[in-house]
Amino acid sequence: MDQTDISLHIINPKLIIKWSIITILSLITGYVLKDKYAIVFILTLIILIFTNNKSTAFFFFIIWIFTFKFFIGQGLITSKYFVQVEKIGYVLFLISFFQGIRECAHPFVRNMLKIHFVFLILVIISYIINSYDFSRVFIRFTCFFIFILIVGSNFEKKDYITLLQVIIAIAIIQNLVSFMQYSRMIPPPRATFVSQATATAWVADLNDSQCGTFGAVASNYVSWFLSLISIFIISYGLLRDKLIIMIFGLLMLFQYVISESKSCLGTTIILFTLTFYLVIKYKRKYNINLNLLIKSLVIVLVVAEVFIFSWDKYYDTLKKSNVPKPAKIVAQSLDLVWKAPFEWGKITGFGTVGKLQYDEYPLKVLFGFGVGEYEWGNREYFVMARDVSAMSFNNFTNARSSLIHYYAEMGVFGMLLLLYLYTVIWQYFKKTEFKTILGKTMKIIYAPFILASFVLGFIYQGLQFNNSYPVFAFWILMALAVKLEILENEPQNNLQ
Repeated sequence: MDQTDISLHIINPKLIIKWSIITILSLITGYVLKDKYAIVFILTLIILIFTNNKSTAFFFFIIWIFTFKFFIGQGLITSKYFVQVEKIGYVLFLISFFQGIRECAHPFVRNMLKIHFVFLILVIISYIINSYDFSRVFIRFTCFFIFILIVGSNFEKKDYITLLQVIIAIAIIQNLVSFMQYSRMIPPPRATFVSQATATAWVADLNDSQCGTFGAVASNYVSWFLSLISIFIISYGLLRDKLIIMIFGLLMLFQYVISESKSCLGTTIILFTLTFYLVIKYKRKYNINLNLLIKSLVIVLVVAEVFIFSWDKYYDTLKKSNVPKPAKIVAQSLDLVWKAPFEWGKITGFGTVGKLQYDEYPLKVLFGFGVGEYEWGNREYFVMARDVSAMSFNNFTNARSSLIHYYAEMGVFGMLLLLYLYTVIWQYFKKTEFKTILGKTMKIIYAPFILASFVLGFIYQGLQFNNSYPVFAFWILMALAVKLEILENEPQNNLQ
């Protein structure tokens, strides 16, 4: 396959199957080796790196990033030292890729470097003010590290396309593992390395146990990650005029049948609505088949009906007759907010956090409590306890919000920098005329995903904008779009 074919056919069924099998084998190996698997993994990375098989090493590293908390949640990795394998992997790659960082002169990459340098200064000042575990500082740089590793690497073009297949394969495995957890073929995550509150949730057998390989977290993480992969594949299918690709993209969403995440499903509707609007907007520019778009909309409606039917069954079969059905819960939540918008916990929470910061130490208003100090310092429960009684109804009405959480940890400066970061990303995709089909696909979905992510981050707690799996996947796709565009514009590539 020549370079032109590689640039056009960015979804390869054979490679997706291959890396799906490799991911499954990785999970099985972890089940067998347990703690020893972390050691074997690091040794494998070292061997691959120093035998100049960096691309293969990188693929395995990505698989580890998206699956290592599965081993922790299943109680397979019990040593706190082996949990640090992720950080060791970053160090290995940063060292081994250092000489390959050659794209820092690219304006967009240079802006990313500058912004994250400022982020580093902010978290260091926050650390000085709050004196917490400094290792948490690097949580804020997960997405950036992987972005730099991709755009700074010197793989062949086919390797970057393979990396995309790895991400899609991981999405498939998330669906598979979630369904296996739902059917109890695999037990739900154990309370290893998680808070007592989370431990209680698993004992209570909550439906959030369907969380794929992401460990002891809510299933919303998997749901929003799959929404991104789904809309990416569907948009690519529209550009390629291939209905079969779009159906494949929709299949990524079937984890929603068992996740019961009203916030994620509602935000996914926003994501799809905005994306289809942009598809219609760009229909002439990208020569999009409107008949295919109409067919896809019909299929989306059918899938939505499946979700609604499955949720009704869920509430019936799991003996939750004392709990209102999803539609009624949503209606009651919206009614509460509509009647008293200024008492909504998502709004009052910002003021409560600001007052708490000022009372503790005025500079904390600007620099925050520090990474991890809002939730682990028990301040979040204090803020939520200040909700008016009516707004304690559920997680939509109370003060549990990723944006409030981020503001609490990073302060005013950190919040402004976060908004500026995504404004820079927005402007890059808006102004760039991509030559590659991957870039064109990202140009369609970047705005809907960023907007929908901020909506979800506002109404839902847990979507860290620098270190959660769905946002992490977006940064990988973004890095691939940037890197392939750079390769496409290289003089030697044009000569070929």
